[in-house]
Amino acid sequence: MRPFSPLVDEFESCELPDQRLLERLVSISAALESDPEASFPAAMQDRSQLEGLYRFFGNERLELADILRGHVEKTLERCSRHAVCLALHDTTDFSFKGERTGLGVVDRAQQGFYGHFCLAVAPDEHREPLGLLAVDTWMRQGKKGKRRTSQRKREPELESARWLRQSRAVEELAEGFSALIHVEDREGDIFDSLSGRLSEGHRFVVRGTSNRVVLVGEGSENVLEHARRLPRQLTREVKLSARKRSMGLKNARASRRERATTLAMASSSVALRRPKRTRGGSAAITLNIVHVIEEGAVPDGEERAEWLLYTTEPVSTRTQLEFVVDAYRARWLIEEYFKAIKTGCKYEQRQLESGEALLRALGIFAVLAWRLLVLRFVERTASDAPVELVATTAEIEVLRAKQLLPKNATAQDFMKAVARRGGHLSNNGRPGYLVLWRGLRSLESLVEGWLLASAASR
Repeated sequence: MRPFSPLVDEFESCELPDQRLLERLVSISAALESDPEASFPAAMQDRSQLEGLYRFFGNERLELADILRGHVEKTLERCSRHAVCLALHDTTDFSFKGERTGLGVVDRAQQGFYGHFCLAVAPDEHREPLGLLAVDTWMRQGKKGKRRTSQRKREPELESARWLRQSRAVEELAEGFSALIHVEDREGDIFDSLSGRLSEGHRFVVRGTSNRVVLVGEGSENVLEHARRLPRQLTREVKLSARKRSMGLKNARASRRERATTLAMASSSVALRRPKRTRGGSAAITLNIVHVIEEGAVPDGEERAEWLLYTTEPVSTRTQLEFVVDAYRARWLIEEYFKAIKTGCKYEQRQLESGEALLRALGIFAVLAWRLLVLRFVERTASDAPVELVATTAEIEVLRAKQLLPKNATAQDFMKAVARRGGHLSNNGRPGYLVLWRGLRSLESLVEGWLLASAASR
């Protein structure tokens, strides 16, 4: 089945206050799909369409959730093809320049807002991005700064509550469709969140921080020190992805080049002690931990990879242990997703005057960014299966006429041809999603002309 259905399919089941608003949403998404990087004036065909776009994003009857609802329903349908799916959670900030109204403060002094996302991903080795299950946004009215525990407890709602709250929401959504395993980085290591999920039967893989304590016999010790003494159960050759240094964060990460390496893994069941500043509940919670550390020499200036993972998943066998580690390694997809919104769709450069209008625009760009991930997923998993599985008859004929597709072409051949149409050079490594997107749009234009010419010749 062809994987490149039109973007408007993700919005067709939305229930908006007015049918005309749904028609406008469909037309806007179709226009923006043609070039995710284009400005609003460049994407819309004429002034009346541009004015319609601005009226749509300025419509006070619309909420972000209204625009996303159709896509979330499609995501649940895709999740239902799997007995279990990974639910990747993470937070990012969006900052905007120029005069805007209704925005909060991000990164100390910039104006913008925060978004907490849940991206559903298939659990197998291919990691197909299935779509969004939730997007929660909020405005921070001032710099948080350091606060005493007593001050934090007086706050009406802690921002950190978003991790458990979103997990509960998507668990309710996914009931009857698929089981979920929630995957989070170190910011999700919140004792109340871990405890709440355990009590409610949620499954998770959460990277832990090193400042927690486990109960051992009659005493206690630091969880990371305990994990480092566990006997190694297996080693495994993997490729660590490249990453840029994260700036301005509490736990800033060093940059890293892509490298092949060996990871050693160990696991155990532990009793994690409740922090003294947290009141109520049991004195400890019992869960599994997985310790992963990179073996051998590490390139100069780079850090040795080391992960401490908390999980509800079994870790007794090699297969179980590898599944937990791979589930955490899938977390990089949500970082790629944020890059697709900010860089691929240039969302932070959108010229809208209010925070509410920007949130409505996010409803479209959040789905468009997912489509960019899907396109790259198709390119990276394309095999020697027949080309007819991923391409239409007209696309095959056009590419053969352009001498870009061999006679007995495969799905992989088709994706290479699409990349070449987008300007990709074979010696530049794997094509990025924008190159693939440009290639696909270019091919669609050729096909449209081909079909018109064929109809005229009949």
